[in-house]
Amino acid sequence: MRKKSVQETDEVPNERLPHILSSSDDPTEVNKALVVLLRRLRAGAGEPISLSPATLSQLLRILVGRTDDAWLEVRKKIAFVFSELLSKDNADVLADALLYGRLHTTTSSEARASRIDFGGVDENSAPDPFTSLKKMKEILGKLAEAHGTVERCVPAADVFRTFLRLPALLEVIMSPEPLFDVEDNDGSAPAHHATKKRCFNDTCIGILCRSAQAYTTALCTETWRSLSTALCTNKALSAPLLLCYFNEFVGMFLGCLEGDNFVAKLHALELIDAILEDAAFLKARPKLAESPALLCALLPLTNSRSQHIRFLTFDAIKVFIAKGNKPAPIRYILYINRETLARYVEDYSPNEATIGKVLSAEKEKILRSLLSLEPLSHEEEVLLNASA
Repeated sequence: MRKKSVQETDEVPNERLPHILSSSDDPTEVNKALVVLLRRLRAGAGEPISLSPATLSQLLRILVGRTDDAWLEVRKKIAFVFSELLSKDNADVLADALLYGRLHTTTSSEARASRIDFGGVDENSAPDPFTSLKKMKEILGKLAEAHGTVERCVPAADVFRTFLRLPALLEVIMSPEPLFDVEDNDGSAPAHHATKKRCFNDTCIGILCRSAQAYTTALCTETWRSLSTALCTNKALSAPLLLCYFNEFVGMFLGCLEGDNFVAKLHALELIDAILEDAAFLKARPKLAESPALLCALLPLTNSRSQHIRFLTFDAIKVFIAKGNKPAPIRYILYINRETLARYVEDYSPNEATIGKVLSAEKEKILRSLLSLEPLSHEEEVLLNASA
């Protein structure tokens, strides 16, 4: 009797899954196996299942490697698998599996409850931590890159955002260090970590930011969704990154605000507002409110035809105006534009009446701040011109 293939049966033996993932070039066969896997995951502890760290790694390699449309359904299922694993409150176990390939911060009882099987993996058989971390960084880099290079990027973006909910992975993603070691000309790693040149474009967030002005709405939207989620998940962790690469972030914001990509402009304003209005961003918040370049990029948007853009621009500019102890460049820009800004503030009125009531008192405060602005002193003008 002929043995049924995976496509012809409703069940896939648990032990066959790793073999199918590693050897099959048929997306239909792999998709079928993943459908069964998802059903077992959702069925609870009653269903026998074994997801080893190696199997999870193989799923991620398929996700970032099989990017053509024929594998889209497979990539979707892989995103569902990781979401399902995390929904069971297994963040630490999943992080151990992905980063170390063995139990590191969790116990065997926690692993059993998570449906992740570490059986047979011990300190002797597991890959060394450096190798595991390096492989995971490669995956994270490819997930970040997929936001702008894979036409159907949603599954990769979903997994990237799922990983943001794992504290151990979030630290790697938000690190100001490049994902990969900078090598000397002879190919060897630098002798001292402190001498390694930091490069924003090679950090995980820097790779993601490459797609901030992606050419399609879907790519651009997914990029900003992931970027905003990353920066807002743990603001105390984001602040050092924002400060370390402050000029690079401001440059990205300027490119979006001054460019023609409406989606990028909208999301950039939303993130700028989020940083400016939340003290949890620590020193990154006041520093952003002291950027002359950012203020100059915001001013033309007060005349935008989009009410949403004008609304977000108002929320950003009011922080610059209301801020105490303004540096001389900010005071100068506000002073020479005070009449235009005053008219803008007076005329600004959102459609929603409830917002308007709250806004009226706020507008009065902003107008008083504008009217109280004084020109720079001679000494300040000299210093400002000297620094220009």
